[in-house]
Amino acid sequence: MVNSHIRFLEDCIEKKDNKNQCSFINEHKSILVTINKYKKEYYRLKKQLIDIIKKARKKEKLEYLLDSKGNFECVQ
Repeated sequence: MVNSHIRFLEDCIEKKDNKNQCSFINEHKSILVTINKYKKEYYRLKKQLIDIIKKARKKEKLEYLLDSKGNFECVQ
């Protein structure tokens, strides 16, 4: 999509056609909207993944601590 857009820009520059330039601007705005949606979704998913990993590591650490406390014997 971006490569097509770049070729369209090159054509607009060469031909200096106002109608094509307006089409280019509209297409550019559409691409920006698409990219911004993608970025929002990407960062949302990235945050979810990091939260899942944090919870798993906390649980793993807690289980390790609980297991290690059970291995000690009281010596009197």
